[in-house]
Formats: sequence, C-alpha cells, structure tokens
Amino acid sequence: MAEDKQDLNHILLINTFYIRNKRHRITLTKNSICWEPESAPDLCTVLPLSEVIAITPCDCNGDQTSRTIQCHHCRHSRDQVSPAISELVPLQAQAVRLYYAIRVGKYRWSLTSILLRPVELNVLREFISNLQATLNGLNRPKKLLIFINPFGGKKQAPKIFKKKVSPLLHLAGIVAHVIVTQRANHAKDMLQELDLKQFDGIICVGGDGMFGELLNGLIVRIQREENLDINDPFTFLKRPTIPLGVIPAGSTDAVAYSSNGTNDPVTSTLLIIMGDQINVDISSLHHEGTLLRYSISFLAYGYFGDTLFESEKHRWMGPKRYSWSGFKKVLQHRSYDGELQLQVVNMNNSPYWQHDRCQAGCSVCVKVKEKLKNSKSQFFDEEKLRWLTVKGKFMCVNVATVSCKCGMSREGISPCAHRGDGCVDVVVVSRCSRFNYIRYLFRTSFHNQSPFDLNFVQLYRVREFRFSPYVSEGDRTPAATCTGVQDSQRRLVTSVWNCDGEVITEPMIHVRVHCQLISLFSRGIEDREIENSCTHCIGFCKKKQG
Repeated sequence: MAEDKQDLNHILLINTFYIRNKRHRITLTKNSICWEPESAPDLCTVLPLSEVIAITPCDCNGDQTSRTIQCHHCRHSRDQVSPAISELVPLQAQAVRLYYAIRVGKYRWSLTSILLRPVELNVLREFISNLQATLNGLNRPKKLLIFINPFGGKKQAPKIFKKKVSPLLHLAGIVAHVIVTQRANHAKDMLQELDLKQFDGIICVGGDGMFGELLNGLIVRIQREENLDINDPFTFLKRPTIPLGVIPAGSTDAVAYSSNGTNDPVTSTLLIIMGDQINVDISSLHHEGTLLRYSISFLAYGYFGDTLFESEKHRWMGPKRYSWSGFKKVLQHRSYDGELQLQVVNMNNSPYWQHDRCQAGCSVCVKVKEKLKNSKSQFFDEEKLRWLTVKGKFMCVNVATVSCKCGMSREGISPCAHRGDGCVDVVVVSRCSRFNYIRYLFRTSFHNQSPFDLNFVQLYRVREFRFSPYVSEGDRTPAATCTGVQDSQRRLVTSVWNCDGEVITEPMIHVRVHCQLISLFSRGIEDREIENSCTHCIGFCKKKQG
C-alpha cells in the first residue's frame, strides 16, 4: 500500500478511455499505467511502465476484435508497425495502441496489446507525449550489435531472427546492426575491431558456443585496452561496461535456460528490449601461465568432455549427436585418474542444494554485489576459505558457474549454483559401476531424486581450483611431466575439457572465478506459481469482496 501511495504522488494524467468499447478510468504515473472499468471500479489492472514495449497512434474508432474498422497500424503485422514518436502524432489519430509484455506460464513472456481510445480527443496527444517521454527515460538499449550463427544447433538462427526477433526490435524502435558469422571465431575477431561505444549491447543469436565467442572476445579486448595481463589468473579484470545478451538458437542453450528459465527466443528478446540486467560470474581457465578460455556456464572433464569430443565426429547428425555420443561413452564406462586442489568456501556442511535457488532478486547475489562496491579486489573472508585436495579415479568432474539448466537437465548440473556469488560448484563423480553412473545421469537429467544423495557424488563450492590428471596409473605420474608420452597413448588415460560446448584438449588447468564480471540482459529466473496466477492480468487485481 505504501508503494501505491508513493506512485500516486507521481500522477501524470487521469482520464477516461474506451477499451473494447467500454469506458475505463486510466491513470498514468511515472512508474505504471492502470485501468479500471467504470462499471466495476473495484477491478483494477496495473501495468508497470518497465513492461511497456511500444505505443502506436492509430486512426481506429473501434476495438481490436472488429476487423472492418481497424486502422492500418492494427491490421499490419508488428514488423510493419513503426514505433510512436510523440512529436509526429498524426492529426487523424483517434486512439493509441499499447504494446506490452505479459507473463505466460512459469518462465515465458509474450507480447500483447490493447487499444485505448480517449473519450475527449484532445487528451490523446498529451497522453502519448507523457507516456513516450517516460519510456525514453528508461534505461533501455537503443542500438544493438547482433551476431547470428547460421551453423549452430538446428541451423535455425537466421529464421528465428527474421520471424521472431527482428519484428519486436523494430516495434520497440531499436536499431540493430546485424552480422552473420561465416566461420569459427568470426564474432570474436570482429569484436577486436568494431567501435563498441556506439552500441548499448552485444547480442548473440545462437547457442552457448557462439555466446562463448562473444564473451571471450569482449573480455580480452577490454583487458588489452587497459593493459592488463590476461595470462595471470590473479589479475583483477576490468569489468566491461557494455552488457551481453543471448537469443537462444543452439542445441542446449544453457546460458538462456540458467538466466531466464526457458530457451524461448521471444522471451529473451522482450527481456532485452525491457533492458533489465543481472551480473554474472565468469571463470578463467589457465594452463601453465597461459589463458585458455573464459567460461560462463559449464566446464566438464571425463564423461561430458569425452561426449563432446566424440560428437564432433558426427556433426551431420545435428543435436542428436550428443545423445548418440553419450550412449557410446556410457557403454565404454571410462574413468580417469587425477587430483583436484580446491579452495573451498566454508558452507558448514549444510545441505544447501536442497532449498537454495538463484532466482530474480536473489539475496545472495545482491549481498555480494554490495560487497563488491566496497572492495576492489577480494570480498571473501579469508578465514572462510580453505584448501582441500581430492585424489582418485573420476567418472567425471563437472563445474557449474551457473546452474547449467537446459533441456536435457531439468534443474541443471548444480541446481543450487548462484550466478553472482563469486564461486563455482564442482561436482565430483568418483569411479562407480555402470548402473550407478546411469542412476547419476538420470537423476541429473530429471531431478526426481537428488544426485547428491549418491555416496559416490560430492559437491564443493569453490573460489578457485586446480586439476592435474595422471598419465600412468602405476606410478601416478602427473600429465605435465610425461613429455615422452605420445598423444595417442595419452588420450587413452586422459580426457578433454568441455568448456561451454567447446573442446579444451589440455587436461591440466587452473580455474579461478571472477565475481560478477559481466552484465547480462535478463531478470533472472522468476518464481511464478502457475496455479494461483492469472496470466491475463498484469501487476495485481483488486476484486470486489462479497
């Protein structure tokens, strides 16, 4: 109620409009627009202005369900409609169409609209002017650099952009500079040359591999401009000021799933238009003082590394190559000998994975963000960090910077992983029987039971870690010292790393987390209760009691 009273203090306009040929009292404030029918004043719909996509003046004199009296704006598809400019409101305009984003189901967003026709025509220009000025004052992107990967996933990225993304950007008045990539690392190379100051965001239409290109290209460029040593894992990296975004069109789309809860391209596009941003951790991979790559979601050694390496031989199969390659690796049932050195964050041995989830407005990530403002290097209490060594034979070592939720894992590799807490979750699966490993895979995929209840699965939340594989099982010789071992022999007893869908052939790595290094266009995963929510209402509804 306090927020409602505060919002009323910023009223810009109150007047009567027709909505579907019924009189409504509309109140426009600096934060929201609400409408209530005169026949039922206790029923009020509140729409935050942050969820308004565009307004378009019309010469309609009827409602959206009557085709015969609709103007050309309402008859045309949204890619043919130009956004409204208050200074150029046509004299014949009799109404305004309001386009806004609406929540659908548990995670998705969709676009809808209503036609507002004022009872007094002289109010229209003032209404459009106030509303457009307020929208212009929001922190939203106005010009975007967009890379499209025509080769990833099912090769649908160009079609997705043309049919679903471009019309929404045009409607919102966003200028898009589009580049269709022609080869691997094309986007990464382009980011080293382009003038990024003219853009408000960099967007990827593709999968996790394509997004990884943008991520690595942007971070490397910023550090070189600041003369920082990217090969030193302890360098305090400069945070890019330009945000990144992803419109999913890949095979797994873990980045989109982990940040929005869905891989729906319309949802991602609407969130980009609305301009909401979250800060996300980035992990750097080094080998013997050389930067290998930056990672934002998934890092895996063993089973998932072998699966990715094998799948590259079957790219002609499309996304099905991962299932086929994974099945083959389950039959082979290979384990790898190695050593993990983990800088563990003290969690007091609590089963935090059971209840802790990183959602929109996550208190854990918000607290870390506040600490970062007061600390330029280290925000962890050193007393809560300790080094732990884990040795043995591993079926796989999975590292989750975010939850790594995707279509093949309902809750992700580590459902409790936070996007901005300065840590990664390391899941160590020790050698076990083939049956038990299949149990782990099924639990990780469907989460009908927790995979962390299995006695051969351990979960560690760490700030930094080192992994050293062993080439020889007998004398446990570190891989780095076996210079005489041929690659073909070495591949029999060592795996590769799967880094956001890209193969890292060097098994011995040093990983360090860079807390909230980048901004991502997203609101985070919203906790919606479908059973008790009304997807046709925005904000809240006040219904007459009794």
